[in-house]
Amino acid sequence: MKKCSLFVCNDTGVLHVAAALGVKTFAVFGKGSPALWNPPGEGHFSVWNPQGVIGNITPAAAYDEFTKQAVL
Repeated sequence: MKKCSLFVCNDTGVLHVAAALGVKTFAVFGKGSPALWNPPGEGHFSVWNPQGVIGNITPAAAYDEFTKQAVL
C-alpha cells in the first residue's frame, strides 16, 4: 500500500490505513458522509451517493468526480 501513488477503495478502515501511511486516497461512499468519514488533510478525495446506494455510482461518475477534485 505504501508504494501506491493513489489508493482507491470504498469507505472502510483500509482507507484510513492508506491515509495514515501518507498515501493519497479516493474513496467511494454510500451511506457514510465524506464530510464525516473521509480522512482529514490534503490528498484525500471522494465520491458520495447521498441516498446511500453505493452501486448507483458508476465508474464514469467516480472518474468525473475525481478529476474535478484532484490536482494531479
